[in-house]
Amino acid sequence: MMVFVPDIKNAKPQHLASEFRVLLQPQALKAMLITIIGFGGIFTALTYIGPLLTQVTGFPESAVSWLLLVFGVGMVLGNPLGGRLTDFNLRLGILVTLAIVLSVLVALGLFAGFKAITALLVFLFGAAMFSAITPLQVQAMHATQNAPVLGSSFNIAAFNLGNAGGAWLGGYMLEQGVKVAQLPLVAAAVTTVGLLFAYFARAGVATKNTGEAH
Repeated sequence: MMVFVPDIKNAKPQHLASEFRVLLQPQALKAMLITIIGFGGIFTALTYIGPLLTQVTGFPESAVSWLLLVFGVGMVLGNPLGGRLTDFNLRLGILVTLAIVLSVLVALGLFAGFKAITALLVFLFGAAMFSAITPLQVQAMHATQNAPVLGSSFNIAAFNLGNAGGAWLGGYMLEQGVKVAQLPLVAAAVTTVGLLFAYFARAGVATKNTGEAH
């Protein structure tokens, strides 16, 4: 990181109260909400990926660790993809990555009974998940231009809130009688809400490579 990250001159720290006021502005709140909902659907499915792979797909428990390794490889490859999309066009990056997440979740819900397809989808799930992180994080920084460090920190909290909420929703749906095989479709419904909100909210999204935010 010391080699590749450019040396950027630090801005003078602002008054903490002023930075917190930035977080309460509508653009900032919309950006955090997009992160919570858009990313929340991922953990509605990911939290229960083990039971999905063993009970629905039919993999032995010993294969779950290897499949999660495949998931991790997808995460590594998806991360720079999200970065490149964000550099090209932030709004497009958000919409495309969330749409890919949505597509993978729907595919998991439809084809979880097929081992080869599911193994490929696990890889794509990891790639889609991590490709979405960068544009969502940059969006939060654009939406909190006068307090980007605090905005970035709170957006990480928003990711974790989405993770916890998605996991809770998955457990609640199972308690209500929804089958494990159907959880990816529930997750897809959550991500759809996040995608639609991202499309209409336009929270601090730069439409060009100029760094200008709306």
